[in-house]
Amino acid sequence: MLDNLISKAKSLGFAAEIFYIKRNEFSINSEKQIYSRNLKEEGYGLRIFKDKKVGFAFSTNLNDELLDNAIKSWKISEKDDANEIPQISTVNKLQLFTEFDKKDVCISLFENLNELKTLMNVISIYTEAHESEVGIVNTEGVNISENRSGVTVGIVANNKEGANVSPEIYEYRSFRDPSFNIDEIKEDIKFRINITKNRQKFDKRTDTVILTPKAISELLVPLLSYAITEENNYRGKTPLKENMDIKSGLKIIDDPTIPNSLYSRSFDSEGQQSKTNVIIDGKVKTFLNNWYWSLKAKKQETSSASRSYSTIPSISPSNIKIDFNEKLSADENYVVVDQVQGVHTSNFDTGDFSVVASVAWLSKEEKGIREMILTGNILNLLKGIEAEDHKYKQYNNVLTSNILVKGIYLT
Repeated sequence: MLDNLISKAKSLGFAAEIFYIKRNEFSINSEKQIYSRNLKEEGYGLRIFKDKKVGFAFSTNLNDELLDNAIKSWKISEKDDANEIPQISTVNKLQLFTEFDKKDVCISLFENLNELKTLMNVISIYTEAHESEVGIVNTEGVNISENRSGVTVGIVANNKEGANVSPEIYEYRSFRDPSFNIDEIKEDIKFRINITKNRQKFDKRTDTVILTPKAISELLVPLLSYAITEENNYRGKTPLKENMDIKSGLKIIDDPTIPNSLYSRSFDSEGQQSKTNVIIDGKVKTFLNNWYWSLKAKKQETSSASRSYSTIPSISPSNIKIDFNEKLSADENYVVVDQVQGVHTSNFDTGDFSVVASVAWLSKEEKGIREMILTGNILNLLKGIEAEDHKYKQYNNVLTSNILVKGIYLT
């Protein structure tokens, strides 16, 4: 049916592309009660191109109605010289699929994390395993697909002793296969529960903090992902500029080839071969784009298209890797920020933020401190990176280590 629909669109004079996802998922969720879910999902997104106009429609069924709806969308769209169907790209496949029993994996991980109930107040546990097929077929000769697998685990807990209640702490990881160290997650949350049992008030104002990989994932990555798209650069909606000096020794790259990351991919969602892009190397080097924005801005395409079957392609990084050459010293007593809240209230156009540091402690004394407000700007954060400990850990789509930053304020 894929080929039939593509052929019919072509016979009507359209260049056409179908992006599809087929996904099987099993998950277990424990809050007030335990429940499991077995989900099967299938969806198709169709784009058609003609006369510099584009139409789009999506459906969970592959039939002629999908093409009819795309044509209706095309008729009312506006002309744009950048509305062109992506061309053929030679793709070298990564190994992104591991065969395993999804239900058995989820049960095993859930039971392992459930053991923590004897040590802390466990609020929720989530385990999920999936396998999917992602593919693209178009009228220009593209016919590519790959199978991908994934496992996600998460736990939320706190400590309750009388009237003393610590903040909710969450730990989470995602991988391509289940062969990861679940004990690392358990040790991480046990450490944070213990360190926040008797939190102290921090009366000082400081402009120097350590951000953990989790805090970087929650604070820096959303702001950075917005700031490094070619669309926002083109529209003047980012504080970053081409060739802007940031920090000597700082390197940030977008790498879609990390073997066990859930965010790796052999090709982007327009069928383009995945590329490793250097975003910052002392200076701003690259803004990420998809096919449309590479044409619109007249830039080399970076294979950074991202979408679900129900959306048109947007621009998104895959795995963000952050490296800085200066080694962090363990001799100083810094405030370590591990969790933040309220990033969505930031001004993404300017990069200004003011967030709650909900989980933090003193690095040498390992004493928890009460919630504080962390304020700053993404430019000050990037330019203020002083050192890192080179103990890398992946949270969501960022691979980094504990980073010392000067120039953002904790009050």
